[in-house]
Parts: sequence; C-alpha cells; structure tokens
Amino acid sequence: MKLLPSRIIPIFAAALLLASVTGCQKIGAVAIQSPGLYPEGIEFDPVRKAFLVTSLTQGKVSIVDAKGSVETLIDDPDLVSAIGIRLDVARNRLFVCSSDPGVSQKTRPATQKQIAGLGVYQLSSGERIDFVRLDQLQPGAHFCNDIALAQDGSVFVTDSFAPLLYRVDPNLKAEIFATDPAFAADGFGLNGIVLTTRWVLVANSTRGELLRISRQNRSIQKVDLDQPIQGADGMVLLESGQLAVIQNSSNQVAMYSSSDDWLSANRQQVLKNDLHFPTTGVQIDDRLFVLNAHLNQLFSGDQSVSSFQVTEFKP
Repeated sequence: MKLLPSRIIPIFAAALLLASVTGCQKIGAVAIQSPGLYPEGIEFDPVRKAFLVTSLTQGKVSIVDAKGSVETLIDDPDLVSAIGIRLDVARNRLFVCSSDPGVSQKTRPATQKQIAGLGVYQLSSGERIDFVRLDQLQPGAHFCNDIALAQDGSVFVTDSFAPLLYRVDPNLKAEIFATDPAFAADGFGLNGIVLTTRWVLVANSTRGELLRISRQNRSIQKVDLDQPIQGADGMVLLESGQLAVIQNSSNQVAMYSSSDDWLSANRQQVLKNDLHFPTTGVQIDDRLFVLNAHLNQLFSGDQSVSSFQVTEFKP
C-alpha cells in the first residue's frame, strides 16, 4: 500500500480528539453523516483528498470529506451490496466487490448469496469500465469480499461463501488463483487480504486463521499464530511491517508481526477504543483509519444508524 505525503493530513485537523489507547494513541475521528448508509469498505483518494466508502444497503460508492459530508460517486445497478474497495491511482481505476447478503435496496432472489461481481470504474469520474462476474467461474454460493492490488495492476479477490481466491489480470481477465479446504467455513470463510512481495495473506473469519499463498507457485500454508484472529474482517499491511487485523465482532484491531516471512506471527498489541463493529481500514502516512460499520445493528434489523465513525490511530 502506498503511503501518502504528510501534507494531506491537515484536512482532518478539525476532527482531532486526543485520547489514549493500549500501545497506540488515538488521534481523532471523522463522522460520516448519512442515515442508513452502512458502509463496509474504505479507501483514501489522494487526488480528491477524501475517503471513498461502499454501502451494503444502497449498493453505491460515496465520497466522504473531512467534515463527514457524503456525495455519491458510483451508483451502478450491478452493485447490489458494495463491499470491498481498492484504488489503482496510477491507472485511474477503482475496483468494487458486489455481493448480495440480503440487506440491500437492490436485493433480489436471483442474486442473493449468488453473486460475486467485481465492478471496475474510472477513479476520476466513476464511469464504468467493466463488471467482471467472478461467480461464473464456478457454480454455487458466492460473496465477493475484499480486494488487494498488485504492482502490475492485477487484483486478488476473496470469496467468503466459496473456498476460492480469484485473480483478475490488468486486462480484466479473471481466473481462480487458488482453492483449498482451508478456505472454507460454516459462515464466512476468506475475508481480508493483503499482498507482500512473495505472498498473498488472507484471513479465514470463522476459523480464526491466517493463510499465506505463494504468488509464484500458489502453494498454501497456514500461518502459525500465537493467538487466533476470530472474526477477522479487513486487514492492512503497515509500512512498519505489522499486519493490522480488524476483528468486527470483538470491536478491536489486532496488530501482528512476523520475523520469518509469515510462517508464523505474534500479536503485539490490540486497539479497542471507540470501535463499533469495525470492518476495514486504510493507512495514510503514519496513521491508520478504521471504519465503524455498525453491521451488527443492520443484520439484527435496525437500519436507523445515521452516523458512522472513521476512527484514526497513530502507532
């Protein structure tokens, strides 16, 4: 993940609220003011100097400024629930996962728990480039969840309802990159994903496991963890080499490090303050921004939440 220059950070100055947290200082937060949005994925656009967030209920991508104001960038009918999001600034591309867990205004029987789509758009305009149907590679239940961008412009994509890891090349041709019983789970399987120079690191939410897949020969190994990552959602690989694992059900971010190229990993610290079903995060310069999605309320039938915090931490 590219780090953004420090001059970008002052746009958040009005939102700063000092507080302490175990092993880390919480700097501030931005409140997204949009009733019923229920965002899931988050990125930061260095050109607009604003966050981009997805929405489970509305199936769209929105621009969020420093004051929390929301403007729609993409509202594609094929985005049923917009989940993971990834920017390719160099190629002016924006990738968005489309799935249907049954809570969207666009939910319909033909797509519920069946679709795994990857929307590809111009980052500058939101104009659609393509919509890649990953679910057509193999029949069954599907849930396109998270996306990792490689330097060549290809992306790796997780499927939480099928034991599949996809790769979509720069020409937008899709393939099943890897499949394995370790990817499966009763409920959500593969979720958060990051890339190193050698490995694809993916989390299995239900099993509480971290897996590494070779980018060269596609071999699969379970990372030996000192503590499981139950309920893992999004992950962010920080410049420091630490892996931030966002655990939604326990309302925390666990920081893991590895000294053996991710054969094993140890938990170093846990960030807990003011998190409410956090899902994903993004690094800007030396800071970690975590999205509080309140999805526990959404899936219990409560669609009344009107404000969604982006919590900022500085290690």
